[in-house]
Amino acid sequence: MPTIEYDEKIYAEDQMFEDDKRLFVTFFMEAVQDKVASAREGRPIFVEKPNIRIITPGSRDVTVVRAHEGYQKRFPRQWERFIKQQEQSVDGTPLEQVPWLTVGVIAELKAVNCCTLEQLAGMSDTHMTKMMGLIGFKQKAVAYLAAAKEAAPFTQMQAQLEQRDVEISLLKQQVQELVELAAKKKE
Repeated sequence: MPTIEYDEKIYAEDQMFEDDKRLFVTFFMEAVQDKVASAREGRPIFVEKPNIRIITPGSRDVTVVRAHEGYQKRFPRQWERFIKQQEQSVDGTPLEQVPWLTVGVIAELKAVNCCTLEQLAGMSDTHMTKMMGLIGFKQKAVAYLAAAKEAAPFTQMQAQLEQRDVEISLLKQQVQELVELAAKKKE
């Protein structure tokens, strides 16, 4: 199983490399034999230690290493979710929400550890040979994300207008109720 070394000088506390955003990272507890305590007690004694599982989208390789403080700083969101015992899912647009991906393509992408549109768009060229047509899907994903980013201000404005319309409707209803109440009091 491949392992990676963490160099704290490379990863500043407030900095996350762009490539790290593409990774699927989960922390988990694993029982590890405490050899000193086992020898002292004459039976196997285990203690739980946090580990980290790092999966690169497009690769079937999984990297598992002992999760020391450096990894906790490198992946703070995942570590926080782990500590709070929350689901450690991948952030992004789930492949199931992408209208131009078929169920079969989604299954193939998940088989190579690609779960989101952002992971597909950021998949390395090395992993492009894993399935036929993957380059085209990656290009579509990149274009789709670029178009969505371009449309984001318009989408935000539309949401604000819808919220304003709801508030106006509510205010109109309240004014109407006050008018009817005032009319009843005059009678």
